Amino acid sequence: MKLPNQYGSVYKLSGKRRKPWAARKTVGWKQIPEKMKSYPIYEFVGFYATKAEALQALANYNADPYDLHFNTITFEEVYKKWSAIHFEKVSASNVNGYKAAFNTCKNLWNMKFQEIKLDHLQKVVDESGKNTPTLKKIKIMFGLMYDYAVMHEIVNQDKREMVRYVDISKPGNPNAYNRKPFTKKAIKALWNAEASNVYLSVVLMLIYTGVRIGEMLNLEKKMLTWMKDGFL
Repeated sequence: MKLPNQYGSVYKLSGKRRKPWAARKTVGWKQIPEKMKSYPIYEFVGFYATKAEALQALANYNADPYDLHFNTITFEEVYKKWSAIHFEKVSASNVNGYKAAFNTCKNLWNMKFQEIKLDHLQKVVDESGKNTPTLKKIKIMFGLMYDYAVMHEIVNQDKREMVRYVDISKPGNPNAYNRKPFTKKAIKALWNAEASNVYLSVVLMLIYTGVRIGEMLNLEKKMLTWMKDGFL
């Protein structure tokens, strides 16, 4: 059955999904002057297990779009609405950081924003496999998205408060190494053996200067010449 013009559409997503049927409606058009084309801007009503459910949701949306939208809006939709505004205010590096944070939240993308609980947010952090700086960015993104959602009455202030309790210290840093500094005894042994092994002088330089190996390898020979000639 063909749906009326401007009513919206229902279609099935590819792949194996728990809710493969999507309902959406065109809410505007984006003009691309250089291509002399325009593309539709869609508002997704939601995702559903059956075609019948998607059609019913679309019918309800057309009857009361404001109320249904906030009841069914997903995490991904809130992210898109929030980021469209926020990304204009921050640097490119911050934008990339938020995009990376969003990509760790794939299990939340299709969830209704109102139904997301603290356990869902915590699970994203616990299973992300990311280090501390990325986890901080994820938590900041959660907070900003919930600020947006409260401001637009998608959720209440209590939902915003739960972000405080997302624990980013538990996963730790999966890329961390358990480094142990050289003891005074070990350093003394290196000095004692340095005269007979030229490579030990390099180790001693790294210990005392804190220079990374890559930085040391990038040193130019003329710098070593200056040191030899007594300019440094």
